[in-house]
Amino acid sequence: MRVVKNILKQSIKGKSNIHLYFNREERYEFIFNLFKNYIKNSVLDVGCSNGYLKRYLTDDIKYVGIDIEGEPDFIVDLEKDKLTMFKDKSFFVVICTDVLEHLDNLHEIFDELTRVSKKYIIISLPNSWFLFKFPLVRGKTKTDFKFYGLPKNNPPDRHKWFFNYD
Repeated sequence: MRVVKNILKQSIKGKSNIHLYFNREERYEFIFNLFKNYIKNSVLDVGCSNGYLKRYLTDDIKYVGIDIEGEPDFIVDLEKDKLTMFKDKSFFVVICTDVLEHLDNLHEIFDELTRVSKKYIIISLPNSWFLFKFPLVRGKTKTDFKFYGLPKNNPPDRHKWFFNYD
């Protein structure tokens, strides 16, 4: 927790503590820029999509990306497979951005992240932030937010948990 507090203090000096990114590429750029001093040796990127984080890493960092879809190194369904294919403490840092809210068994997966991490775990969870909620409260039902709304078909990556920070 001390590491997180120090990083947040550095990131918000003279700035807002609100960080916006609008797609996965921007999210990984933000994550890398904020945590680059902690991303060393070996990285497990859980929910990697198309491996955007890999673009920012030097060749000496061993990178493994897993996801249920996209273009990961390994297709892994965390609900079924967990992280059983990896040994204990096999990655210096485990990065899991905007994944846990999609899982029924998020506590089990959190334990798995802890098990395979040698040093650090970086987790992000979406916040049902007021800029998203505000148009809905005002009665506007059409928004420009991608992936929100009631889909025709059952999506494989729907949110099962919602988190908020006031």
